[in-house]
Amino acid sequence: MPRSIIRLQYGVGVMAMCGRYESIGYSTAMDLLDNDPDEIAKLKYSDKSATYEVFPTNSGIVQTNSGYMVMQWGIPKWDHKGHIINGRQETLLEKPFYRKDFTLHRCIILASAFYEWTDSTGRKEKNIITENNQDIIKFAGLYKITDGIPHYVIITQQATPAFEVVHDRLPLMLDDDQISDYLAGAKLEQWTKPKMDVQLSWHSIAK
Repeated sequence: MPRSIIRLQYGVGVMAMCGRYESIGYSTAMDLLDNDPDEIAKLKYSDKSATYEVFPTNSGIVQTNSGYMVMQWGIPKWDHKGHIINGRQETLLEKPFYRKDFTLHRCIILASAFYEWTDSTGRKEKNIITENNQDIIKFAGLYKITDGIPHYVIITQQATPAFEVVHDRLPLMLDDDQISDYLAGAKLEQWTKPKMDVQLSWHSIAK
Protein backbone atom coordinates (compact mmCIF):
# COMPACT_ATOMS: atom_id res chain seq x y z
CA MET A 1 0.00 0.00 0.00
CA PRO A 2 1.53 3.38 -0.91
CA ARG A 3 1.69 5.80 1.96
CA SER A 4 0.92 9.49 1.85
CA ILE A 5 2.62 11.90 4.17
CA ILE A 6 0.78 15.10 4.97
CA ARG A 7 2.91 17.91 6.31
CA LEU A 8 1.11 20.51 8.39
CA GLN A 9 1.99 24.15 8.01
CA TYR A 10 1.86 26.56 10.89
CA GLY A 11 2.89 30.16 10.36
CA VAL A 12 5.50 30.04 7.62
CA GLY A 13 7.21 26.85 8.82
CA VAL A 14 6.29 23.41 7.53
CA MET A 15 5.84 20.96 10.40
CA ALA A 16 6.19 17.20 10.06
CA MET A 17 3.82 14.83 11.84
CA CYS A 18 1.80 15.13 15.01
CA GLY A 19 0.45 18.60 14.35
CA ARG A 20 -2.38 18.17 16.86
CA TYR A 21 -3.13 15.95 19.80
CA GLU A 22 -5.90 15.36 22.32
CA SER A 23 -5.47 16.54 25.89
CA ILE A 24 -5.87 14.31 28.91
CA GLY A 25 -9.22 14.30 30.68
CA TYR A 26 -10.36 17.33 32.64
CA SER A 27 -10.62 15.65 36.03
CA THR A 28 -7.18 14.05 35.73
CA ALA A 29 -5.68 17.37 34.68
CA MET A 30 -7.20 19.15 37.65
CA ASP A 31 -5.82 16.54 40.03
CA LEU A 32 -2.32 16.78 38.57
CA LEU A 33 -2.38 20.58 38.81
CA ASP A 34 -3.74 20.53 42.38
CA ASN A 35 -6.71 22.59 41.12
CA ASP A 36 -4.44 25.62 40.71
CA PRO A 37 -6.77 28.25 39.17
CA ASP A 38 -3.94 30.14 37.45
CA GLU A 39 -2.69 27.00 35.70
CA ILE A 40 -6.17 25.77 34.85
CA ALA A 41 -6.99 29.12 33.22
CA LYS A 42 -4.24 28.53 30.63
CA LEU A 43 -5.95 25.41 29.29
CA LYS A 44 -8.72 25.12 26.68
CA TYR A 45 -11.21 22.95 28.50
CA SER A 46 -14.73 24.13 27.72
CA ASP A 47 -17.46 23.68 30.31
CA LYS A 48 -15.36 21.00 31.99
CA SER A 49 -15.45 18.86 28.86
CA ALA A 50 -13.51 15.63 29.05
CA THR A 51 -10.73 16.63 26.62
CA TYR A 52 -9.82 19.29 24.07
CA GLU A 53 -7.83 19.29 20.84
CA VAL A 54 -4.43 20.87 21.35
CA PHE A 55 -3.13 22.98 18.46
CA PRO A 56 0.36 24.50 18.14
CA THR A 57 0.69 27.53 20.49
CA ASN A 58 -2.09 26.12 22.72
CA SER A 59 -1.10 25.08 26.22
CA GLY A 60 -0.81 21.54 27.47
CA ILE A 61 0.12 19.68 30.65
CA VAL A 62 3.68 18.41 30.93
CA GLN A 63 5.67 16.58 33.56
CA THR A 64 9.18 17.64 34.59
CA ASN A 65 11.44 16.73 37.48
CA SER A 66 9.64 19.51 39.38
CA GLY A 67 6.19 18.03 38.90
CA TYR A 68 3.27 18.83 36.60
CA MET A 69 2.77 22.22 34.99
CA VAL A 70 1.27 23.98 31.99
CA MET A 71 3.47 25.03 29.07
CA GLN A 72 2.88 26.32 25.55
CA TRP A 73 3.33 23.95 22.62
CA GLY A 74 5.88 25.24 20.14
CA ILE A 75 9.19 27.03 20.59
CA PRO A 76 9.28 30.39 18.78
CA LYS A 77 11.64 30.31 15.82
CA TRP A 78 14.79 32.40 15.93
CA ASP A 79 13.40 34.66 13.19
CA HIS A 80 10.07 35.02 15.05
CA LYS A 81 8.22 33.56 12.05
CA GLY A 82 6.30 30.57 13.33
CA HIS A 83 7.02 27.93 15.95
CA ILE A 84 8.89 24.65 16.03
CA ILE A 85 6.63 21.93 17.44
CA ASN A 86 8.65 18.74 16.86
CA GLY A 87 12.26 17.64 17.19
CA ARG A 88 13.81 14.64 15.48
CA GLN A 89 15.24 12.18 17.99
CA GLU A 90 18.14 11.29 15.74
CA THR A 91 19.59 14.82 15.59
CA LEU A 92 18.81 16.37 18.98
CA LEU A 93 22.44 16.46 20.07
CA GLU A 94 23.68 17.65 16.68
CA LYS A 95 21.59 20.82 16.50
CA PRO A 96 22.50 23.74 18.78
CA PHE A 97 18.83 24.75 18.92
CA TYR A 98 18.02 21.55 20.87
CA ARG A 99 21.28 20.34 22.41
CA LYS A 100 21.31 22.27 25.69
CA ASP A 101 17.60 21.88 26.39
CA PHE A 102 17.62 18.16 25.62
CA THR A 103 20.29 17.86 28.28
CA LEU A 104 18.80 20.22 30.89
CA HIS A 105 15.11 20.68 30.09
CA ARG A 106 13.46 17.36 29.38
CA CYS A 107 9.73 16.88 29.85
CA ILE A 108 6.87 14.47 29.25
CA ILE A 109 3.81 15.67 27.34
CA LEU A 110 0.55 14.07 28.47
CA ALA A 111 -2.06 13.19 25.84
CA SER A 112 -4.95 10.83 25.33
CA ALA A 113 -4.52 10.56 21.54
CA PHE A 114 -2.92 12.29 18.55
CA TYR A 115 -3.92 12.99 14.97
CA GLU A 116 -2.52 12.38 11.51
CA TRP A 117 -3.85 13.13 8.05
CA THR A 118 -3.70 10.78 5.06
CA ASP A 119 -4.88 11.22 1.48
CA SER A 120 -4.50 7.73 0.05
CA THR A 121 -8.09 7.87 -1.25
CA GLY A 122 -7.59 11.17 -3.05
CA ARG A 123 -8.97 13.28 -0.22
CA LYS A 124 -7.50 14.20 3.14
CA GLU A 125 -8.72 12.09 6.03
CA LYS A 126 -8.18 12.93 9.67
CA ASN A 127 -7.12 9.93 11.75
CA ILE A 128 -7.16 9.64 15.53
CA ILE A 129 -4.44 7.43 17.00
CA THR A 130 -4.53 5.89 20.47
CA GLU A 131 -2.23 3.54 22.35
CA ASN A 132 -3.95 0.30 23.28
CA ASN A 133 -4.66 -0.18 26.99
CA GLN A 134 -3.35 3.29 27.85
CA ASP A 135 -5.64 6.12 28.93
CA ILE A 136 -2.70 8.55 28.91
CA ILE A 137 0.05 8.56 26.27
CA LYS A 138 3.39 9.98 27.40
CA PHE A 139 5.39 11.75 24.69
CA ALA A 140 9.07 12.48 25.30
CA GLY A 141 9.81 16.17 24.90
CA LEU A 142 12.04 19.06 25.79
CA TYR A 143 11.31 22.65 26.65
CA LYS A 144 12.94 26.02 26.25
CA ILE A 145 12.24 29.13 28.30
CA THR A 146 11.76 32.19 26.07
CA ASP A 147 11.08 35.58 27.64
CA GLY A 148 10.22 33.81 30.87
CA ILE A 149 7.67 31.51 29.22
CA PRO A 150 8.30 27.74 28.89
CA HIS A 151 7.61 26.26 25.46
CA TYR A 152 7.82 22.56 24.61
CA VAL A 153 8.36 20.38 21.57
CA ILE A 154 7.43 16.74 21.03
CA ILE A 155 10.30 14.44 20.10
CA THR A 156 9.65 12.17 17.11
CA GLN A 157 11.25 8.93 15.96
CA GLN A 158 11.14 6.63 12.94
CA ALA A 159 7.74 4.97 12.71
CA THR A 160 7.25 1.30 13.40
CA PRO A 161 6.60 -0.75 10.23
CA ALA A 162 2.91 -1.15 11.05
CA PHE A 163 2.41 2.63 11.33
CA GLU A 164 4.21 3.56 8.12
CA VAL A 165 0.94 3.29 6.19
CA VAL A 166 -0.07 6.44 8.07
CA HIS A 167 3.22 8.33 8.48
CA ASP A 168 6.96 7.68 8.50
CA ARG A 169 7.40 9.35 11.91
CA LEU A 170 5.91 8.75 15.36
CA PRO A 171 6.01 10.68 18.63
CA LEU A 172 8.54 9.05 20.96
CA MET A 173 6.27 7.35 23.51
CA LEU A 174 7.58 6.20 26.88
CA ASP A 175 6.31 3.63 29.36
CA ASP A 176 5.82 4.60 32.99
CA ASP A 177 8.97 2.76 34.04
CA GLN A 178 11.07 4.75 31.54
CA ILE A 179 9.99 8.23 32.53
CA SER A 180 12.19 8.79 35.59
CA ASP A 181 15.30 7.73 33.67
CA TYR A 182 14.39 9.95 30.74
CA LEU A 183 13.79 13.01 32.92
CA ALA A 184 17.02 12.30 34.82
CA GLY A 185 19.03 12.56 31.60
CA ALA A 186 19.49 8.98 30.42
CA LYS A 187 21.92 8.74 27.51
CA LEU A 188 20.46 9.25 24.09
CA GLU A 189 21.43 5.73 23.02
CA GLN A 190 18.59 4.37 25.15
CA TRP A 191 16.02 6.15 22.99
CA THR A 192 17.36 5.79 19.44
CA LYS A 193 15.52 2.65 18.33
CA PRO A 194 11.84 2.67 17.38
CA LYS A 195 9.63 1.33 20.12
CA MET A 196 8.60 -1.80 18.29
CA ASP A 197 6.22 -3.01 20.97
CA VAL A 198 3.94 0.06 20.85
CA GLN A 199 0.43 -1.12 20.05
CA LEU A 200 -1.45 1.64 18.27
CA SER A 201 -4.96 1.79 16.90
CA TRP A 202 -6.32 4.38 14.50
CA HIS A 203 -9.36 5.20 12.45
CA SER A 204 -10.59 8.12 10.37
CA ILE A 205 -12.91 10.69 11.90
CA ALA A 206 -14.72 13.82 10.81
CA LYS A 207 -12.49 16.88 10.58
